[in-house]
Amino acid sequence: MSPLPTSVNTLCLYGKFLSRSFKSVASIQNYISGVKTLHLLLGVEFPTEDWFSIKLLFRGLSRQNHHMPRRAMPITPQILFQMYEFLDMSNPSDVTIWCCFLFAFFLMVRKSNLVPTSAKNFDPHKQLCRNNVIVFSDYLLVRMEWSKTIQFGNRKLELPLVKIKESPLCPYNAYNSMCTLIPADGDKPAFLIPQSKGYKTLCYSFFQKRLRDILEMCGLNSSKFSSHSFRRGGATWAFHSKVPSELIQFHGDWRSDAYKVLFRKMMVKKAGLDHYFYIWFTCEPILVCRIPVVVVCIISNDYVGCFIDRSKRLLPHEYSPPDLENNLCVLYCKEQGYMYSGTEAGRQCFCGNDPFQYGFGDNCNHKCIGDPEQICGGNYQLSVYGTGYLPLKEGQTKYKLVSNSAILTASANQLMKARSEIQCALYCKIYDDCKVFVVSTETGECRLYNSYIVMCEGVIDEQGFQVYMMK
Repeated sequence: MSPLPTSVNTLCLYGKFLSRSFKSVASIQNYISGVKTLHLLLGVEFPTEDWFSIKLLFRGLSRQNHHMPRRAMPITPQILFQMYEFLDMSNPSDVTIWCCFLFAFFLMVRKSNLVPTSAKNFDPHKQLCRNNVIVFSDYLLVRMEWSKTIQFGNRKLELPLVKIKESPLCPYNAYNSMCTLIPADGDKPAFLIPQSKGYKTLCYSFFQKRLRDILEMCGLNSSKFSSHSFRRGGATWAFHSKVPSELIQFHGDWRSDAYKVLFRKMMVKKAGLDHYFYIWFTCEPILVCRIPVVVVCIISNDYVGCFIDRSKRLLPHEYSPPDLENNLCVLYCKEQGYMYSGTEAGRQCFCGNDPFQYGFGDNCNHKCIGDPEQICGGNYQLSVYGTGYLPLKEGQTKYKLVSNSAILTASANQLMKARSEIQCALYCKIYDDCKVFVVSTETGECRLYNSYIVMCEGVIDEQGFQVYMMK
């Protein structure tokens, strides 16, 4: 058999041979296209007289080899908060990896712009260098000259990262901390980690390993995530937060003819997206119960998305109160020690730690029986929220201010005397099942509650008192 020129029959046999290894018909098409390119490069005539047979082959393989691309699950702000708990911000290596995580999320960049496959493959024109990140008083300006869609240097991509005050998810503070712990010249890689002598380039293998290790520590299935999870997570979160689609597309450097005119508007438009990011992470209110509870400025209880459920429940712990709404479900699941809550069919509440097993749904459209203003999932569709629950390391005490100048109407499970909110928090920690405490530093009163749900039972304005919840 002469290798070139080939015949349509040989191409069909080759396609069938490839189908034993490839499930994706698109991959088989690429290989056959490569054979065509080889003919053109060598000046050999490529058989096109019976291309209909090749098309029939592709259609037949599509029917035979059902294939759905495996997409990495998105990393959400809730997951980022969980990951942060397992990093040591005094460790230069952890500070670098955290900064790289935040850049990947907020910039929605591909991994090829952040880290090389190996130190010797680092390319200052492709991966970020220190001089590609310009520090201003309240934001970073990140400049990229190359990406998957900028192959020939025909344009530059400039993206701002604004300062997010008092948040561990602030990329501005993360970058400055990294540069303080690991100083480097402008032409060096942006992300460096310490080694026995000096520093070395953060490579993709180390990035991926640390990502998987930290996700496992968070109780998540790391095989469902990849470096692309940051890019997808940033875009997904922006979409759910009603950021205009053209800003998302511009920020993530996705090419589309429909958006070329808007792309030319440069920094004025791009700064808009980071303004949205700033709002999300500085004051994202949790859902408000039907009774007048003060809105809490806290990101930890956030909407993750609509997810598919099955008879083998995605979130295994079930709770069905008669007046179900999302906030009640969130607080109940947090109280039970779960990281995620989900409402379904308008009347069911489920709790668990891994909502990502079956993928995203698109039919969360049932109104909650306890509050018709809210959506509580659908038929085998879960409206999933992060509860903010994090397992504490031994010796840790963490709590968050819920409301200033207020007390709860529910009766306290325990009354103590405390000189400060810290002392009251310590009482809450050692008291069995304490979830919420109310304290007055003026009177020394410390009230302990063994349920988060009491915050949905009533709140009264009262000067000198503060309501806290244990994390």
